[in-house]
Amino acid sequence: MSVAEPEINEVLGLGSMLPNNRTPPISYGYASPMDLFRYRANGVREHARHSGTATAVTANMSSDGGLTSINDFNNCSNNGDYGDWVTHSPTQVQDAFANNTAKPFMIGSSSETRALDGVGYTRASVVPEPGTVSLMAVGMLVVAGVDARRRNRVKLA
Repeated sequence: MSVAEPEINEVLGLGSMLPNNRTPPISYGYASPMDLFRYRANGVREHARHSGTATAVTANMSSDGGLTSINDFNNCSNNGDYGDWVTHSPTQVQDAFANNTAKPFMIGSSSETRALDGVGYTRASVVPEPGTVSLMAVGMLVVAGVDARRRNRVKLA
């Protein structure tokens, strides 16, 4: 789980398209959904490329314009992704580097779940939506009607 979850998160949009300092540098030329929530301070976005390591300008994920931080991005040139979190102890799912202090997994209150919510996903509720129940009921009626017709044909033959 701890290997699959961060990769699935990146497919779902938790990743950065900002240029990095790898050799050769990777530059995608556009912001990812998660980059739209990257702030340095309240109201100050952070999309700059940094050449430092641990002294790079900090950036955090915020869904309220930088007022409240969901988590800190790995915003330095250490061969980690800019869309990952800084390394925590205990390790979190989306950390740039694991430090073997935990086997993380996502729960409702984790920063990864909150970040997915920020980029447009909503956790599924346990109760199915009324439209799903209605569609299933119509499908069952159609199957029952087809079955009844087939039984009537067999009797006539």
